[in-house]
Amino acid sequence: MYRKRIEKTNWKMQNVNPQGKDCNDCVFRAIAGGTGISWKDTFAGLCQTGLSLHAMPDYPIVFRKYLKEIGARYVYKSAQAHAHTEDEASTADMTAGEFIRQHPKGNYVLRLWWHVTCARDGFLYDTWDASSEKLLEAWEIPPDIASAPRPSAPWLYERSERRLAPLEDIDVAAGQTFLFRNPSPVNRGYQDSFVRAIALAEGRTWEEAYQDLCRQALSQCNNPQSTSVAASYLSRYAVGTCRYFTRGKTPVKEFLASHPSGAWVLQLGKGWASAVVDGVLMDTRNYINKPIEVAWRLR
Repeated sequence: MYRKRIEKTNWKMQNVNPQGKDCNDCVFRAIAGGTGISWKDTFAGLCQTGLSLHAMPDYPIVFRKYLKEIGARYVYKSAQAHAHTEDEASTADMTAGEFIRQHPKGNYVLRLWWHVTCARDGFLYDTWDASSEKLLEAWEIPPDIASAPRPSAPWLYERSERRLAPLEDIDVAAGQTFLFRNPSPVNRGYQDSFVRAIALAEGRTWEEAYQDLCRQALSQCNNPQSTSVAASYLSRYAVGTCRYFTRGKTPVKEFLASHPSGAWVLQLGKGWASAVVDGVLMDTRNYINKPIEVAWRLR
């Protein structure tokens, strides 16, 4: 009788999330695991860097800058490092497993397609075995990096001063249902749709909404970009009960017709949100035909 051969991989189970959660916080876990800096200090540093760039803390431009600031050395960049699709990323030359076999000593942070992991002395440390995933970028971590200066975010531990400002007077033509609005000063979207939607619905700045979502995420040991973090924040401040639109059967245009007043945040899909103010959709794109998952009224 022949036994099926099982390929051995250099992977060890590790989860440095303080609450042991298996959530979409891989950037925080990977950098914490690779540097020896605690998850919460890593979280704070990335949140501060994200605030300075007006981007979510797990976005590539943010953790690239953070790693550079704390002294990590950029050692590998695939030709597919800026791939826009999984098919493009799949043509990268090297897998994570091949990289660590070529680099059996030292600590590394590895960026894969939609995942970030860490390696220490020839082993991947993560909540799952990503050794067969294609490698896009890699940073070598100096041995003394945990004691090096790094960004911090004292505002994370301060109490939120949530003051709603008067909403802007909307000047729209009869029958107009969409206005282009982006409260972010950089005028581009870095997976920050919940931040933008909350800022528009509450009449606050991008920075204020971002900081509040980061505070909420820290209390849950989760990613500020997570839908569950935004849902917790919005449910806490919603006027009355939030409305659930079962299986996304209600498109935005029907919602606008039946809700001509109030300020709302609409979840249109996993990780995407838009604002509605007095019957007008506000966003960087017109999602008038998108189905709604959940709607929260904030005023």
